[in-house]
Amino acid sequence: MKVNITPHRPGQGGILCLPMLKNIPNGREGWKKTTCPICGCECWITPGHVEAMSKDPELKAACTECAIRSGNA
Repeated sequence: MKVNITPHRPGQGGILCLPMLKNIPNGREGWKKTTCPICGCECWITPGHVEAMSKDPELKAACTECAIRSGNA
């Protein structure tokens, strides 16, 4: 599988990678637990994710594994 991970540009859409709870059991200040809309695993959503999604309605979020599998991370 070929995956192209690039910095996000406003209006580009795509999928944000949410840090997974299994990889980072203790989130940082301001992080909130959520679940991946694709697979349901526990993840962290950060203020940066929320801000980016509020500025770009085409931007979605999923756990890191699902985002990478989609090829749109």
